Amino acid sequence: MEAIRARLATRRWRPARRPGIANVLFWLAPEARLEQLPVLPRLHAGRPESLVWLKPQDGETALIVRLWPSGYRLENGIPVWLGTVGRLRLTSVLWGWIRFGEEAEGVDRQALALLLADLRRSGWCMENRASEPTLWVIRPCRVRPVS
Repeated sequence: MEAIRARLATRRWRPARRPGIANVLFWLAPEARLEQLPVLPRLHAGRPESLVWLKPQDGETALIVRLWPSGYRLENGIPVWLGTVGRLRLTSVLWGWIRFGEEAEGVDRQALALLLADLRRSGWCMENRASEPTLWVIRPCRVRPVS
């Protein structure tokens, strides 16, 4: 997990804020930026994600990646992670008094392409194993990253 975090951080990805007592009031701040707002968790197999990171695109949208441990390991002991990538959009309700990030439904191929490009530039190799549902195998490369 630390390798994933370190690689994303080199490409301007940042941890999303989790809802908590100290930051839920940002939902009531009409001037709050998307990256300041807490992101509601998503569940997979009854468990929240272990990693939620954002990459701001402009003031109104950000890419979002979520990862869950699969519970499986490869023969060499490397853990297998399940994940989603999409786009988070700033949404205002009640005349702008409440703002939150809303994730678009469905497959966002452009968001996936942007994530894959960032991972490739930071030294990860990837293989597309299936298109429906989308399955990418992403692993550290043995060669130096491209700048």
